[in-house]
Amino acid sequence: MVLRKKVKKEDLPHVKKILEVNAVRTKYHQFEARRKLLGSYDLFLCSRKIKYTLRALLGDVFIRPKRYPIPIRFKDIPDSIIQAKDSVVCYTPAGTCAMVRIAKLSQPPEEITENIIQAIKPIVETYNKDWTDVQSVQLRTEDSISIPIYYATEYV
Repeated sequence: MVLRKKVKKEDLPHVKKILEVNAVRTKYHQFEARRKLLGSYDLFLCSRKIKYTLRALLGDVFIRPKRYPIPIRFKDIPDSIIQAKDSVVCYTPAGTCAMVRIAKLSQPPEEITENIIQAIKPIVETYNKDWTDVQSVQLRTEDSISIPIYYATEYV
């Protein structure tokens, strides 16, 4: 309830719906209801305090397409929402490969290039503070083959 009041006070046009954990637990218990929820919105946000609980409640419907709710801090709601909306989410994989969506084909080429340059360094730092364990970096679209932009010479 406190969050609803904060969002109304800030008048945030990006926030379409606020769900409490109990509502997710009861209303979206069925698989089909969670699929409908996933298809209804482009971005899901949650408090950092409940991210693991929410991930367990939403289950495979949100895990397979990698559309987990992005955890944010609710102390500074407008800035947190804007930052989450404009950021790239990198999920740590269980295996050796990771995929990150960095740009859309509708963006101008200069903007796509800038996004790639800005995203690579934090992604590498997420896994291992330097480039020693990175074997390759490749670009691809949903329906293309991978185009290598970096290969480590010791692994070739």
